[in-house]
Amino acid sequence: MLSFLEPVMSFSTLQINPRRELFELAQQYGWHVRFPDSKRNGSVMVEAIVDGTNFHEAASATNRSKRGATRVASQLLISKLKVILLL
Repeated sequence: MLSFLEPVMSFSTLQINPRRELFELAQQYGWHVRFPDSKRNGSVMVEAIVDGTNFHEAASATNRSKRGATRVASQLLISKLKVILLL
């Protein structure tokens, strides 16, 4: 099976969806995740927010779709959290 899939994809190129990765990281530390959004001039702004006991971090992104903005905001927040946690 792997030899069949190798030309198409490999395990090293697979990436977890940033939103899912953020939820898994938050679950590991007991944090709550929220994605409030607002529409402005045909674009959607999404803020990815992580709250915990004595902890708050956020990142935002704007895109034409809510899904795209959520993906980018999640990735930005994951990057911030990895620096903070030194993962």
